[in-house]
Amino acid sequence: MDFSIAIISHDRLKLFEQKTINFLKNQNIDFSKVYVFVSTKSQEEYKELEEKYKFNLLIYKDNLLKIDNNSVLNARNNIIDYF
Repeated sequence: MDFSIAIISHDRLKLFEQKTINFLKNQNIDFSKVYVFVSTKSQEEYKELEEKYKFNLLIYKDNLLKIDNNSVLNARNNIIDYF
């Protein structure tokens, strides 16, 4: 089965590693299929994890993580645009 996993993360590095990464490891997910979308503000802090786990770190437009009533819709549409 061919699939990709898209994850949006922002300013939650420790929680991301403790919860999300551990879950993916426990499920034996190939990290080359994992795409983590972060804002430019979070780029540097996620670099070390990208190198450690070899997932795809995507620095995307800051509006990907814009906080408003349409934030989930905006995030979904930006991810769809990427793929």
